[in-house]
Amino acid sequence: KQQEETQKRGIEVTKPQPSPPIPAALCLIVPASIASNFKNGANLNVEQLTHLIDSASYFLCTHIKAANSIEELLETTDEQIPSDSKREVYIRINIDDGRNLIDKKIPYYLKTNLPTNLQCIVKQLACLKSLSGLEKFNRV
Repeated sequence: KQQEETQKRGIEVTKPQPSPPIPAALCLIVPASIASNFKNGANLNVEQLTHLIDSASYFLCTHIKAANSIEELLETTDEQIPSDSKREVYIRINIDDGRNLIDKKIPYYLKTNLPTNLQCIVKQLACLKSLSGLEKFNRV
């Protein structure tokens, strides 16, 4: 009713526009035994993503372009990910709208700020040769 009266007076009523999504890259270092369950290009649900976050020894959530440059610092191999190994694996998950996740420093905040209509995909999956290049990551 108030909106009708406002319109009668000639005042324009504008509804807030939804903000455009901000894509994010969630970069995790997880044990090979966990990472071997995933494949490049796979879509993930909230439970799978939460499990990966819980399993990570290092993590970083940032803008896509920043993730590309950080990836270049990592020493990875092309070998198959062993399912029974303690080796560390880099996994990058692109999230279509990660505005509430970017630059979070505590895994709990990542998990509690996941969008309800989460759409994410495994973008990169590779064994690490060494732990060099992880300086920008947050250690759990």
